[in-house]
Amino acid sequence: MNANKCSPEQYLLSKEQLANHEQYLLNKAQLAERLNLKVRSVDMLVKERKIPAMRIGHKTLRFSLPRVLAALKKFELKEVA
Repeated sequence: MNANKCSPEQYLLSKEQLANHEQYLLNKAQLAERLNLKVRSVDMLVKERKIPAMRIGHKTLRFSLPRVLAALKKFELKEVA
């Protein structure tokens, strides 16, 4: 029966895994830096529901960069020939 038990160490991420994981979930400041925007602009995009955000806790937001870029691509202007 003890063979099926999982130890807490199995759920801990190594520093390398954690570094790789952080590139997928960004906070507002990190997202603003990656998109070359101000944090206030990120706030407005979230408020207008133009970019997806994950709420973690009461006030904490996290963003998936690939999902945000895909959402913003919808607003890309196309050249008219």
